[in-house]
Amino acid sequence: MQFCHPVSLLKGIRLFLLVFFLSFQSWGKDRQLDSLQLLLKKTTVDSNKSNILNQLSRTYYLNSDYEKAKEYGLQAKAVSEKAGFRRGLALADKNIGNVYLDQNDYPHALEFQLNALQVWKEINDRWGIANSTTNVGNVYSALSDYKKAIEFYLQAQKIYEELHKTNTVQYVNTLYNLATAYKGMENYKQALEVYQRSLELYQKLGDEGGVSIALLEIGSIFKDSHLFEDFSKALKYYFQALPLFEKANDVNNLALLYFNIGAIYRAQENYQKAKLYTEKSLRIAQDNGLLKHIFEAESLLNVIYEDLHDYRKALMHYKNFVQLKDSTLNEESMKQVSGLEFKIKENEIRLEHQKEQIRAEAELRHQKTIRYAFTIGFGLVLILAFVILWSLRQTRIKNKIIEQQKAEVETQHQLIEHKQKEILDSITYARRIQHALLASENLLNENLSDYFVLFKPKDIVSGDFYWASRHNELFYIIAADSTGHGVPGAFMSLLNISFLNDALAEKQIKEPNQILNHVRENLIRSLKDDGSAEGGQDGMDCVLCSFDFSGLTLDYAAANNSFYILRNRELIVCKADKMPVGKSPKDGVSFEVRRVDLQKGDIVYIFTDGLPDQFGGPKGKKLKYKPFEEKLIEICGLPMPEQKPLLDKMFEDWRGEYEQVDDVLVIGVKI
Repeated sequence: MQFCHPVSLLKGIRLFLLVFFLSFQSWGKDRQLDSLQLLLKKTTVDSNKSNILNQLSRTYYLNSDYEKAKEYGLQAKAVSEKAGFRRGLALADKNIGNVYLDQNDYPHALEFQLNALQVWKEINDRWGIANSTTNVGNVYSALSDYKKAIEFYLQAQKIYEELHKTNTVQYVNTLYNLATAYKGMENYKQALEVYQRSLELYQKLGDEGGVSIALLEIGSIFKDSHLFEDFSKALKYYFQALPLFEKANDVNNLALLYFNIGAIYRAQENYQKAKLYTEKSLRIAQDNGLLKHIFEAESLLNVIYEDLHDYRKALMHYKNFVQLKDSTLNEESMKQVSGLEFKIKENEIRLEHQKEQIRAEAELRHQKTIRYAFTIGFGLVLILAFVILWSLRQTRIKNKIIEQQKAEVETQHQLIEHKQKEILDSITYARRIQHALLASENLLNENLSDYFVLFKPKDIVSGDFYWASRHNELFYIIAADSTGHGVPGAFMSLLNISFLNDALAEKQIKEPNQILNHVRENLIRSLKDDGSAEGGQDGMDCVLCSFDFSGLTLDYAAANNSFYILRNRELIVCKADKMPVGKSPKDGVSFEVRRVDLQKGDIVYIFTDGLPDQFGGPKGKKLKYKPFEEKLIEICGLPMPEQKPLLDKMFEDWRGEYEQVDDVLVIGVKI
């Protein structure tokens, strides 16, 4: 039997203790990395080498140097596999999986975390199993597969409790992640219960970071959840979290927290405090380049300043909001085109550089050939001729390559133009489809004797739409403003028209309020899994009228949009329900149906908010509803077809050089 030499044994023990010490002591980053690199050079034992490589991988990961973290993780994996060191292999797979998760490479993240979990099970390491089970749940949560994430989190929770490790950060983090998955499943009651439990444990551990995040999430549930919508409790938790985020200088969560506080104060109509906290959110977001938080803060400040009647600042924040929104959309929609243009420019520069190099090389070879010819003499003339011919042949080959690359660049230029044309053609064709689903001129002419429709989409396709249908003695017409404009708004308008047709034609629903209830119910159900955190907030504002021309009555239901009746030059305002056709705090409340007795000569005007909300005039303010009402009173005595161009002229004169901010729709019907 061979025994280890005492000196070698002592060195091995010293190496092990130093690795252990490095793993748990708070060294400076550079000093720790340098020490680990030095140890790596000295050690010859594969298990020690694996531990050091894994520690390097973990340290670089915590420093957000993902490429080096992955590089050392892969080295640790290779060393562990060669030495049969299963624990080192599991740690390497876990470290690599964490890197891929932070890089949003979910397939690779799941592959490595499952590998780590399998190895822990093979060596029956219960602590490792619990840790990797949580990591697998984290990947499924990132993929929004909350059902599977909850399954793994519950398994990990059970193992930690069996090991009596409920006083560890790993256990509390698992609870926090479980609560987040419940929230993703919209199980707010369970999420709140688990968040509050994790908050208590974070407080016992003295983990201020965990406490602040848990407080933020609990406050958000009280702010946003319809089950627990309680602004006072939300503010209570937010203000508990605030000093912790300020102490940690967590700018991302500080911006989010200030925004949420501002939104609550605005909902409570405390506009000064709403402005104060939202502007704090904006400053932090601008100072740290947090685009998402800048976008949200600009949007909220726009409406807060409108509430405060400071229209100059409202316009300023609205323009900032639109600019950010347009830049985000442009960045997403033109991503491929921009990539191709960059590649073309890069190729052109590289080709020009190669061409200059070829010319310089050819000139240099030519000069050398002449010098050698004079030096060596006539005997080398044949060799010289061979070199020249070879050079010319190489130049021709390279020139041919250049020509081929130029042709490829030209092809890419043509491809960009073709793709741009395809996109424009597709949107133009979408406009034809949308117009085909609007109320047709024949249908309107058959049912209305005197009317006009002023329809001015902001883009090629529109979020505003008008729809009509005849059912027995009743004639239905709607003026609607779907969420958004352009392509997203057009998709919403098609969805809304589909549900309107289903309500009247398929379900035989006659009452305007029941029709809107039906559309709202179907919208919420269809959009709840749209991938957004709030789960399908889209819908429409509208006025739906049901005319009985023989009985001279008008039944209507209105969502956020009132409308007018002009009678003997007197304007009558028909009120609307203060809720949209879509998800809202009131989506369980039925729309109200109202009846108006009509008289011969009455004019019914239904419309969306695009015309009154247009910025323009000498001071760049919104047109507002009062000038719109005055214009309708002024022109109501004219024939209906003559009123349309006058309203259009009013809109264009007010808009002037300003961009049209929304779709415009006005419909007039004379009784």
